[in-house]
Amino acid sequence: MKKILLLAAGIFMTGLTPLTAQVRGFRDVLIGPTIGFGDSWVNKLSGTEKIMPTGYAGINVMAFSSQYFAWGGSLTYSSEGYRLMDKGTKETVMSQYIRMPLQGYFFMGDRYSTIRPYIHFGPSFAVLVTQIGTATNSNTEIKPATPLMFNNYDVGLNTGGGVNMKLGRLTSLNLGMDYYKSVIGVIDDHNANTNLSHNIDITAALLVRISR
Repeated sequence: MKKILLLAAGIFMTGLTPLTAQVRGFRDVLIGPTIGFGDSWVNKLSGTEKIMPTGYAGINVMAFSSQYFAWGGSLTYSSEGYRLMDKGTKETVMSQYIRMPLQGYFFMGDRYSTIRPYIHFGPSFAVLVTQIGTATNSNTEIKPATPLMFNNYDVGLNTGGGVNMKLGRLTSLNLGMDYYKSVIGVIDDHNANTNLSHNIDITAALLVRISR
């Protein structure tokens, strides 16, 4: 499964840009770096959830089919996980993924507007690269429980919105906020719970138009 998703991600990012630039019907094709940071958590775990800082960086591609609608995708390296307190034990698991969100965008205003609000929605696919889990207890007489670790892949839905700001004839900047929720269990806790991961991120993407 991991090899299939990694292969798909490679084909997507190497093939989408030159192809979409030539597909009839796409008005503009843009590409550039993207980053994000925020908070991550997993529901239905025993204990009290704490803030878990997250972040990602990667590359983003967007192709406009009209002045209002665009299709796009990203390939990112993402740091996620969870942090909680349970019966005096502090558990932290940091997971790192290669993630590939695919998005449909709706932009307000027209292509000549300097500032354009937008919303987006779409699926996100990820494969686990590595993870580190720690558990500590203030009472040295009690052995901390072993943290629950993440599965090898993740699938979910991503939505959000923001503003696109034109910086020049060929460049623009997207600033926004995204919310992600997995649709499959990301952890096997053996308690018949479906543990879903959640991410909230503030995002930024610098885009350069490469189509004529």
